[in-house]
Amino acid sequence: MKKIYLILIVTFFITSCDNNVMLSDNNIVPSDNEVSDKKISTQDSIEISNVVHGFYNWYSKEINEKHSKGFKPEIIKTAEGMSTLFLDNYLNNLRKNGFSQVLIEKEKESYQPCISELNKIKFKDLDTLDLYQIKKIKCDFGNNYRWGGGQEGIDGIKIHSCQKKIDTAIVVGEFYNQYGEEYHFWGRNQEIVLIQVDSTWKILNFK
Repeated sequence: MKKIYLILIVTFFITSCDNNVMLSDNNIVPSDNEVSDKKISTQDSIEISNVVHGFYNWYSKEINEKHSKGFKPEIIKTAEGMSTLFLDNYLNNLRKNGFSQVLIEKEKESYQPCISELNKIKFKDLDTLDLYQIKKIKCDFGNNYRWGGGQEGIDGIKIHSCQKKIDTAIVVGEFYNQYGEEYHFWGRNQEIVLIQVDSTWKILNFK
């Protein structure tokens, strides 16, 4: 019986874009001050849910693997012996896991201050930097989980609601950690904004 119960819960997390197990054309929970101009169809609800769950399934797996580097940029040595950031693998992983090109470009730009400072530091001297110095040069991305959890890891996200407005959708979800067959929910919401690009839903922003 316990195994059947676990399977039902996991299926609920993966397939639903609303707080109800049954999907319908009424899967909208408007905010107090705003009503969406379109109802979310069953197909959109499923696709949006798949994008959000797909990203967090990948992300939670990456951050929980001991030697994984795919969820963040990597500091590497240049031919001249200086330091820089290698972003290609990280950005490609975001692209493969539902990020829009707009968000990828924004993410790439956010690391430029760090790259500028790293270019002034010899690679062999990196180990001499303390946490304060790393933060000062805006390269402290390794001290927290950028897309959820802060300094604590997550095991996934449960979607509570979706709200569609023209070609964007706002998903409200809640992070959780899993301990055996039990789920511990964080008690605070995470908003994810998606945009429809060529009939495909992509992640546009996190709030």
